[in-house]
Amino acid sequence: MPLEDLLRRSAFRDVSLSPDGRHLAAIVPVNGRYNLGVVDLETRTVKRLTNLESSDVAQFQWVAKDWILFATGDLAEASGNIVLRERVLAKLDGSSQRRIAIPGFAVLSTETNTPDEILILATLRNRDFPDIYRFNLATGRPTLATFDSPGYVVRWVVDRAQVARLANSRIDGKHTLWYRADEKSPWEKFGDGAPDADGVQPIAFDYDNRTLYVSSGLGRDKRAIHQWDFEKKALGTLVAESAEADLGTLLFSRHAKKAVGYRANGDKPTTAWFDERLAKAQSQVDATLAGHVNVLSWAADNLDRMLVFSFSDRDPGTYYLYDAAKPSIERVVDVAPWIKPERMAERKPVRYKARDGLEIPAYLTLPPGVPAKNLPVVVNVHGGPNVRGKVWGFDVEDQMLASRGFAVLSPNFRGTTGLGRHLYRSGFRQWGLKMQDDLVDGLKYLVEQGIADPKRACLWGGSYGGYATLFGVARDPDTWRCGVAYVAVSDIGLLFDTPYSDTARSAYRFLDFEAKVRIGDPDRDRAQFDRTSAVKNAARIKAPLFLAYGSDDPRVPLVHGNEMRKALEANGKRFEWVVYPGEGHGFNKDENRKDFYTRALDFLVKETQSP
Repeated sequence: MPLEDLLRRSAFRDVSLSPDGRHLAAIVPVNGRYNLGVVDLETRTVKRLTNLESSDVAQFQWVAKDWILFATGDLAEASGNIVLRERVLAKLDGSSQRRIAIPGFAVLSTETNTPDEILILATLRNRDFPDIYRFNLATGRPTLATFDSPGYVVRWVVDRAQVARLANSRIDGKHTLWYRADEKSPWEKFGDGAPDADGVQPIAFDYDNRTLYVSSGLGRDKRAIHQWDFEKKALGTLVAESAEADLGTLLFSRHAKKAVGYRANGDKPTTAWFDERLAKAQSQVDATLAGHVNVLSWAADNLDRMLVFSFSDRDPGTYYLYDAAKPSIERVVDVAPWIKPERMAERKPVRYKARDGLEIPAYLTLPPGVPAKNLPVVVNVHGGPNVRGKVWGFDVEDQMLASRGFAVLSPNFRGTTGLGRHLYRSGFRQWGLKMQDDLVDGLKYLVEQGIADPKRACLWGGSYGGYATLFGVARDPDTWRCGVAYVAVSDIGLLFDTPYSDTARSAYRFLDFEAKVRIGDPDRDRAQFDRTSAVKNAARIKAPLFLAYGSDDPRVPLVHGNEMRKALEANGKRFEWVVYPGEGHGFNKDENRKDFYTRALDFLVKETQSP
């Protein structure tokens, strides 16, 4: 598979129906960047709403049938935490585009009964903690709706009448949930609202404004969805649970005025429906588009007009229009029509045991048309690390590596979120320790299966994955043949000590609280940081390395790469090095992405071509 085909920007992404079902909006590549276009479904004409050349449309949403809100940013952010540069409100007919200069602006709800009005969050009164405002789309004016905030709120939940009913406040790292019965009632403490807590996390109110759905991990490993019993102040009816993944996403229909289903993302993405009409539609679509995961969404005001995104591990996906009333299905657009699914590799969910008995979910991608025996192997380590790193579907990096003859293991190692409390919490303070064991144990699993050649195993990763690569070849020098690390953390202490990074202790409040639990305390755990520092253990490295950084990376500044480079040079180690000018935490320019992957793949092939 030519590298250009795998790296080519998708023809369409994030396709979405307007509330009335008459238009589709999508992010499309123009000028080497992603821009926003709209399709009129009646005339099938296309209109481009943006013409960006130095940034991307990173996200958008319909806020009314004729208004779209979009945000710009850099879509190549390696850790997945895209930094949004500006927000713009655009009228569908092109008559108005307004930059939103309101600090902390975010849409909370579009289900208001007032024309041209939505609920937003904004930090006009406190730069760290948002209030709710009623926002007029036509005038751009916000009106404060939470005069009586309980204070220091990081998350609000409103009911279907747009009344703030739940609030999660944070003071000095301690989270508290607040609840009130209606707009005139006082706020009362509801419980511990810590994001990492196993307890109750509110999801949303149903359309009766009395039924509250919550996600809870009380007494279980995987979070489940319940109704909340206000009289008993305890979990009520169990709504949904999964043996594979945490649940927290309910689907509601404004048209049907009820909860209609939920999504789960375990080994493969799934949707379960409470609504018989939607269950029937899902069954019909699945029968037509067999072998694919088919995700249904619908026009907010028309439950019969649906958009279907159909994809698989070998197919980047196709969008279809589905009319449930007829029923009929119509192909709209392929995400990447130049990709031939029959030439792609299968991405299979697997599970293996770590040395302490913990089960590690992973995905195994094998080169097509080659016997799965004694292959060179790449362990692809996700960034974050406290995110849901790997999901089933078309993965460009894994396909790229498999097309070059490598078996690819992509593990959701301990510390990964969304797959249960035990897997997640087992990763606390385990950078370079048990988290690193999980990668070695994944390789061991492939060797025992006869798939991997233990003498031709390499690590690959960006951000945290880059750290695991750099420290991995230092901690286990006889295990790994080579390593590819990009935008890589090279020393844990630098995360806290580099004042101009967005994760520095002086500039990013997250590290004052949550990071001390997940990563470690920069004062008390400094000795451990040094023991698990790639820079400070460079003398142990035997494997050659390929290192790539962006000159303007705010998350992992170039000092991480420079310190690693100096340590490697001082110890006479073999490595390749590249810095991409103007790039941040990931490589966004087409020429830089092609250059990086060309170099990295050539490096891997060269270093593993002989036993």
